[in-house]
Amino acid sequence: MELLGQAPESPPVALFPLVDTLHSRVETLQKVVGEWPDMLDKRVTSAIEEASILTDAVDVRVDGVQAEVNLLKRVVGRDEDRAPMSKVKVPYPKPFSDKLFNFLSRLQTWAQTELRRQGVKDLPTVIAAADWLVDFRVANSSDLEKKKKDSGKEKGKSGKGWKDGKFKKKKHQEVTG
Repeated sequence: MELLGQAPESPPVALFPLVDTLHSRVETLQKVVGEWPDMLDKRVTSAIEEASILTDAVDVRVDGVQAEVNLLKRVVGRDEDRAPMSKVKVPYPKPFSDKLFNFLSRLQTWAQTELRRQGVKDLPTVIAAADWLVDFRVANSSDLEKKKKDSGKEKGKSGKGWKDGKFKKKKHQEVTG
């Protein structure tokens, strides 16, 4: 009876070929494993070189972006230091004190009553009525000028007004007023 832990007395002869094959396999494994450290060293060094190239490229890009940010900060900082000034002087309108509003509101009510008086109901009629009002105004102003000239010639007062100074005062008032 064999006890565990004790070596057998004589190795069987059938185990010798198995031991030889195991030795040959161990030697081939040692050769393969022996090449791995060299291969791993090469791969690790190439990975380190690639990583250093990439980090250098990233550093260059970060430096460029940082320079642009610094430039923008300086430009923005300059604008904050100065008071905002306009390069163009814009004239401000004079206050109307509601005179313009009053005039336009009266004009609107007058135009509405005039259009109602003429019986205007649609847009083409409104346009025609507006043209008539403009023509009426132009015709009246030219008729008045002709009447004034004609009335002065008929009565023989054409030179008299100038001598008396009546027209001089009017002309002077128009120029100054």
